[in-house]
Amino acid sequence: MDNKIAKDHLDTVIRKARVHFYKPIQIAEILHRDRVEKDIDLDDLETYRTP
Repeated sequence: MDNKIAKDHLDTVIRKARVHFYKPIQIAEILHRDRVEKDIDLDDLETYRTP
């Protein structure tokens, strides 16, 4: 396997993983904001959904 093919495979793995890693970070940010700012209602999705 040459370097170009290996890099393409690695880029594909990273691109897919980025999607999966983003969600837990987004959830942590929402929970942190709820705890610190207290300006959202976790029972109401529209208070923390990105427009």
